[in-house]
Amino acid sequence: DSPEHHGYRHCSFTVIRTLETVCAKIEQPQRLQEMLPWLLELFVQRSLEIQKVCERDKTSLKDQAGNVGVLLPVFAILMKRIEYVENFNNRTHRLFRDFWQICVVMNFVRRGLGHYADDWYDGVEAVAINTPLMSSLGADTFLQHDLQYNSALRLDGTVQESELRQMIVENLQAPELNSIIYRMSYVQCTFFLSAYYIEHIRVSRPSFTCFHLFHYIQDKGIEKDKSGFHQCFEYMCNQIFKIHLRNLSNQSRDSRLQKQLESIAQFLLVKFNSCAKRVRVTADRWLSQLIESFNHLLWSEEVLQCLAHLAQVLVDTTKSTRLEHGVQRDVTVPYQPGTMNIAEEAHDRTIMLRDFSKRFAGILKESIKFAPQEKVEMLKEYQEKLKILVKDYDIHLEEVVTTESRNSSSSLYSHRPYHNTTISKANRSKYYGHIEGMKSLVNFQGAQINFSEMVLKKMDAAFDNFDPSNKASMGELEEAMNHITAYLISEPQLDRKILRAICWIPVRCFNTDVVAMATNCWEWVVSKRPEFDTYLLLEIIAAWKATVFQKMGLFEETQPCKRPVVTDNKLQELASTAPNTTPHRIWIDFFMRRFEVIKWQSSKQVELFTSLFHSTLPLTSQTSILSTHITAIGARFHFLHLGLLLLQNDIIRRPPPQQTEWVVVEHIDS
Repeated sequence: DSPEHHGYRHCSFTVIRTLETVCAKIEQPQRLQEMLPWLLELFVQRSLEIQKVCERDKTSLKDQAGNVGVLLPVFAILMKRIEYVENFNNRTHRLFRDFWQICVVMNFVRRGLGHYADDWYDGVEAVAINTPLMSSLGADTFLQHDLQYNSALRLDGTVQESELRQMIVENLQAPELNSIIYRMSYVQCTFFLSAYYIEHIRVSRPSFTCFHLFHYIQDKGIEKDKSGFHQCFEYMCNQIFKIHLRNLSNQSRDSRLQKQLESIAQFLLVKFNSCAKRVRVTADRWLSQLIESFNHLLWSEEVLQCLAHLAQVLVDTTKSTRLEHGVQRDVTVPYQPGTMNIAEEAHDRTIMLRDFSKRFAGILKESIKFAPQEKVEMLKEYQEKLKILVKDYDIHLEEVVTTESRNSSSSLYSHRPYHNTTISKANRSKYYGHIEGMKSLVNFQGAQINFSEMVLKKMDAAFDNFDPSNKASMGELEEAMNHITAYLISEPQLDRKILRAICWIPVRCFNTDVVAMATNCWEWVVSKRPEFDTYLLLEIIAAWKATVFQKMGLFEETQPCKRPVVTDNKLQELASTAPNTTPHRIWIDFFMRRFEVIKWQSSKQVELFTSLFHSTLPLTSQTSILSTHITAIGARFHFLHLGLLLLQNDIIRRPPPQQTEWVVVEHIDS
């Protein structure tokens, strides 16, 4: 045996190494599952023997903890190879509970103290990942009695009850709960601390989900305790959820994170309609914290669809006067996992519908205040759906502000210096139907036609015949642009050649109306095929850089004005030298709208916006490539405003400090 192990008299390290080898060599998953309760029982039995020795020698249990802790590296090897088991039998569940009681009493759960080897703490953390919830074993179980008569370690001179209470006070830091904590028994303290350290270990893992925290809040055994024990668990769950939100905020913004946030919001919305008041209050609190940290969930279509489905389910269940005795009270929510528990009485279901409808209306009201302009119409549609659903139930909802009543001074897109040619949903459906109809006809006839080349040739011909003063020519070009966009959307895979053709339209024809139609096509693509948005933005920024290189619009060279005071007969001559910056102003408007959406969702696209400023603005104090003509001042400041919005984004300001922020500041200052 190694010299550092000479102090452990009640264990054989030959046996320990043998157990490590066995756990590492077992191949059958079933044998691994059988090994787990055996190893847990060995750990508990060794602890009981050590406690007897401490009682005989009148020493502290912590002084002999090493004789049990040497088994923890064995757990680390076993738990890393075993698959997660959701439902353990009662015997294994009790063994886990005894295991954590021992770890709490012997301080195996507190890594920062430095009392034990790091591999012991690694073993504890490995067990925490696969440990079942620290809950009561059944709704009829009175937790206090179960813990008192079925716990492994007894309260005696080897364990100080006051130390455990002080640990809870220090961990929770909730003075309002101190009176409850100081009344907690020894077994309650160890049970709570077990759950506390298990969840704090789990929340640090990237795979952590907050859904199981509601099991602590809904546990009937914990609820039956009249001493206020459940309040400590609720406070602990609130702590864990805040830590989870902080961890999510530090993650990279991408589609995976977006799906995770939407699933959390949907889960909380379902829990908001629970029959238990404490569950509704907790779900409402967590939902508010989630939206406060991730505002873009207010206008997430997945979240809004969940709200609409829940409202429909509540309306359908409220139509029944009373549920029959013995009928299942859990209903399924469309497109959502799990079920929703509903009240038995019709009056209670009506109250639940009213509360949820008001919450739904409140979310829509806040969404329309702060949502990007392109999301407002979708939000107003959900507002109308909600009004139709609850019109028969005398529910008075707070009126949602309309787009026209929004503060125009705070809107970036209130006054546009061009004619708005936004394509309606009906026209989009028409063009999309043209493409789908042609594809169906060709497939029916068995012909071989290259649609990609066909739509490209049609747009090339429209550009060749384009005359800005001819409305028919403008209509022909608009039709070609919408057809090629509809084709891109209809294809199952991304066609990079078609995407490039759509994104480089402003470079081919730097005209106000053409650029406006191009931005409408871009918005159509991102709304129907969001998986293309990164590639789309990459091509659009490449096209923008081409206008910088070719000195178009906002980047035209400014002719020096020899006479600042110009007479009336020279005004026309001065105006003729003004650059055409309106197309770039339209382009910047599109960038503004996109940035308001992607700044919450995609770190990669924020980095693309950063590269846009790197390539557009000089880093030194040399002459700016932006036009200094008086007519270009609006577009200049609009573009710099976009840069300030980029600086305010938390992605480039996230610690550790990134050089990107300082470089963008230098670009804007120069």
